[in-house]
Order: sequence, then structure tokens, then C-alpha cells
Amino acid sequence: MHDTIRAARLKLAFATSLASRALGFLAQFLALPLIIAGLGVPRYAAFVAITALVAWVGPLGFGLLPALTRELADARAAGNAEKEARLIGAAVWFTLAMALVLGVFTVAVGYFGDIAALIGAAPDLGRTELRFGFVAAMGITSVHFLASTSSAIRAGYQESHVSNGLSLAANLLIIIGLVGFTRETGSISLYVLLLYAPLTLLMLFDLGRLLATHPGLWPPAFPHRATRQSGDLNALTRTSGTAWAGQIHYFLTIFGSVLLVSHLYDAADTAAFGSLMRAIVLFSGVVGIFIWPLVPALTDAAGRRNVGWVWICYRNLIVATLSSAGLVALVLVVAGPALMNVWLGPDVAPSRLLCTLFGAYLLVSSLNFAGFNVLLALNATRSLALTFLAEIVLASGLAVLIRPVMGVEGVALALLLAALAINAWYLPLQTWRRLTALDAKALASGSPAPC
Repeated sequence: MHDTIRAARLKLAFATSLASRALGFLAQFLALPLIIAGLGVPRYAAFVAITALVAWVGPLGFGLLPALTRELADARAAGNAEKEARLIGAAVWFTLAMALVLGVFTVAVGYFGDIAALIGAAPDLGRTELRFGFVAAMGITSVHFLASTSSAIRAGYQESHVSNGLSLAANLLIIIGLVGFTRETGSISLYVLLLYAPLTLLMLFDLGRLLATHPGLWPPAFPHRATRQSGDLNALTRTSGTAWAGQIHYFLTIFGSVLLVSHLYDAADTAAFGSLMRAIVLFSGVVGIFIWPLVPALTDAAGRRNVGWVWICYRNLIVATLSSAGLVALVLVVAGPALMNVWLGPDVAPSRLLCTLFGAYLLVSSLNFAGFNVLLALNATRSLALTFLAEIVLASGLAVLIRPVMGVEGVALALLLAALAINAWYLPLQTWRRLTALDAKALASGSPAPC
């Protein structure tokens, strides 16, 4: 019966995630050309750099929310409702504290810092517009820090369809807002609020509803010292450490590379590189349709020693990732420059080589992303922090070496080569080892053999 319920919720999560991602793709597809038209290339480059700068706040969550999803699913599989309440309470108090700290930081840096020096792009723009753009982006990010707790809890409860519904509603609001503004009313702060505020506010409302309607969650349990030392939250801390390493790796490769380009190259190169990177993030959401609902489901199945189901899901996930990311990569290789011209106009013109490198990087990074999340679900991430660190160091070194020869394309090539050299082979190897070990335990306990 439980296997049937899990499978039904997984199918619902897939369906709602597909609808949400499709509408999100439409919203982002409409957004970039409208933002470029409304801001112009120099101010658009500043918009890209500001959003990349603010995205670096993400690792300050120390991997807590991905870890919360996994540990909640594990506690539910064990039927431990008290542990669920303690996990959720710890997450809420931590994210609330960080949101308040980030709010103070936003005000201080926004009004006393040099935003132009921080982003390295379009330093000739007015200080007031840059300041308001930063404050808007950082302010929304601060609130999002707390609000995103709701999606982690929903995923741990295998209720991702609720979060997907909120994303659907937010994307509808974004599309309505986009078509409601003209080029004359555009500003960096306006587009930041338009793109990022709807989902944040809806998730904040959902978090309040979760805490108010689920028994035992209000008021959120404070993680007192005795509770932390009892062992209940130790697993959350260990898992969050590895998830944090994964987040740092993601932000350094995705957003760090954009900031690197914004400091080393001109506005045209920044706009081209940043637009392709945003396209990569956008298309990566397609892969996320298959991956994110699977994490709690795989944790639940592994906890109940249903290893055959885990094997099947892993094989299907790799096939789905190869198919979806491979198709997008092929399109970028064959028709990337023409499509970018139609989409964003002639002012944003990435070269064919840059499009080709981004297509290859999308395929490799998507497979690595899938492998990491499978290992996270199976609680087998002990060595991954070192591999992520090695990939970042290698990518940075290669970017410095290649840059004089290739220019901005060298940064994309460095990302691709580093991903291939380290995690492209290591993550599948670790997954095979973990599943083989789970097979042995399942057979020893009399569970069915893998399918």
C-alpha cells in the first residue's frame, strides 16, 4: 500500500512539475528580451551581474534545506513524528535568523557600499539605480531564505505538487506583470521584483499555513543544546554539510563564472555569456522535473529496503536526463547563435563556439546534478565535498590558463573540462557502489532482489 501511495505522489509531482516548468520556461523566455529592450545592453549587463552577485547568498544556508528534505523523508519512513517537528523547528529558526541578518546586510551595503565596484559591470550607470536594484534583489533574497523552507518541507512530506502549484501561480503573475509594463517604465529594481517577488511571497504564505495546520509544528521547536547533542539533529548537520558543498560548487560555477566575466570582459561579452548561462539554468529546470521529486521518494524506498525500485528509478533518471539535456545541447550546437538572435535581438550575440561549449556543459553538468542528488537521497555523499572542491579549483586554473588564447569562450571551456575530469565519472561510480551495498543488505534481510 505504501509503495502505491509513493508511486502515485511521485507521478503527481512529475505532472505538476512539468506544468510548472513549462510555464516557468515561457515566463523566462518572455522576460529576457523584454528586459533587454527595456534596459538596453549596458543596464542589462548590470542586471545580470547584480542577480549573480545576490545569488551568492544561497550557500549561506549551509545546505540545510536539501538536507531537511532528506532527513524528513527518513523520519517519515521511520514514523518518528517528534523528530519531524524538531527538524522543522530547527530549520525555521535558522532560516529566520539568517533572513534577519541578511536584511541588515542589505540596508548597510545598499546605502553605504559601492555597488558598481562589486558587480564590475557598467560602472557608468547611475549610483541610485544600482543601489535600488541591489536592495530589491537582496531584499527579496533575504525573505526567500525563510520562505523556501516551505518547499523543503513539502518535498520531505512527498507533497512537491503543492510547491509546484505555487510555482505555477507565481509564473502566471510574472507573465501578467511582464506584459503590463512598457519599455519606458523599465528599471533594474522593477524587473528584479517582477521576476522574483511572486514566488517568494507565495512560499512565505505556504510556510505559515504549514506551521499553523500541521499538528505539533507550532510554535516551531527551538533546537536547544540538549536536543542538538542527543543525536536527533546530528544527521541533519552531517547531510547539510555535503549539500552545502554542492551548493557552493553550483554557485561558484554558475554565478561565479558570470561575475568573473563581468570583471574581465566588456558589457557585450557579459551579456552574451550571462544570457547563455541563464538559458542553461532555465533548461536545467527541465532536468529538475525528474530529479527533485525523486530525492524524498528514493530516501523513503531505501529506508524501507525496496532497493529494486531504487535501481529502476536511477536507470530511468539517467535516460531522462540524457534525453532532455542532450536534445537541448544539440539545439544549442546546431542553431544556438541564430536562436539567441531571434530570442534576444542582435545586441546579444554569442559566438557559435560559445554556444557549442555551453551545450556540452549543459549535458555534462545535468548528469552530474542527477548523480549528486541520487547520492544525497541514498545518504552516500561523504567524499563529494572534496570532488566539488577539486572541480572548482581545476575550473579556475584552466580559466586563467586558457583566457589569453580564447577570450570569453575559455571560461566556458574551463567549466566543461573540469566537470568532465572529476565528477562525470566519479559520481556514477559512487552510485553503483552504494546501490550494490544496499542490494547486499536487502538480500541479507530477505528483501526482494533488484529489478
